[in-house]
Amino acid sequence: MFLEFISKDILERSQELELKTSSDSCHQAIKDALDKSVLQGGKRLRPLLTYSMAKFINLDLEQADVAAKSIEMVHAASLSHDDVIDEASTRRGDPSINIQQGNKKAVLSGDYLLANVIYDLSNFGNLILVKEMAKVIRMLAEGEWIQSDALKNRDYSQEVLNQICLRKTASVMGFCCSSPLIIKGASSTLVDVARSFGETFGLCFQMIDDVIDFSQESQKDLMIDLENNQVNFVSYHWLTCHQKEYERYLKGERLSNIIDPSSVNPSINFVRNEARELGKKAKDSLAVLSQAFENNSDPLEKLIDAVITRTL
Repeated sequence: MFLEFISKDILERSQELELKTSSDSCHQAIKDALDKSVLQGGKRLRPLLTYSMAKFINLDLEQADVAAKSIEMVHAASLSHDDVIDEASTRRGDPSINIQQGNKKAVLSGDYLLANVIYDLSNFGNLILVKEMAKVIRMLAEGEWIQSDALKNRDYSQEVLNQICLRKTASVMGFCCSSPLIIKGASSTLVDVARSFGETFGLCFQMIDDVIDFSQESQKDLMIDLENNQVNFVSYHWLTCHQKEYERYLKGERLSNIIDPSSVNPSINFVRNEARELGKKAKDSLAVLSQAFENNSDPLEKLIDAVITRTL
């Protein structure tokens, strides 16, 4: 598990991070809906990554609180919206927010979280940080749009999958890694390097998530993407290697009827190798940052390796 490579102070600060909304006027029903669904539980990977980058560049962890809280709340907002779009029924084993509150309140709760994030960042007083977050929110919407079109039209390619992942997962990780440098006042060049590291890390993470989706040991619902007819990195590679089955998919047949789970190991190995190559690229970015801030990048390098080799 990758959490073993996170220092104790970062683990504690991430778990103790206060995720309640800052507005006293927030209706109690909204707070209850959020606290019982998208704001509960989870490993808090995004705050962990934010604090890890802050420590790496010698930024006091307390100064990174606003970024860590903001990105986790944006992630929660995206979950609230995704549960409506995907017609989800559960979230982490409990009824999803759309089931608990209905679609309308689920969407409004997500909207409220996004507005609260921009409000908090504006009060923090760093316009560059606000712009960075606004870009992430825009990319999340774009990613959902691209994914929806690809699912409807069955029009996938490696580039489409990369663009979906860049917007829906990697952009969030990019903020986790760029925001501490923005708060510290680092040069735009170094901010770009940190963002690139985070985005590459995010691509790695999603690729391995897709690998885990085919694993019997997964804590996720086994092969949930197949059941939802959602093409991911593993299933796309498998389809490109099985042209007759790919034609069946393009003609409208469901993935769960086409892909034989016992035959996906070559595709799993291919995607994991792709993630390893991205891991090397991420480490190149860390090397630049390590030289600039005169700090050891081993903890973050170990985090990359742990994410790539994880099975859960």
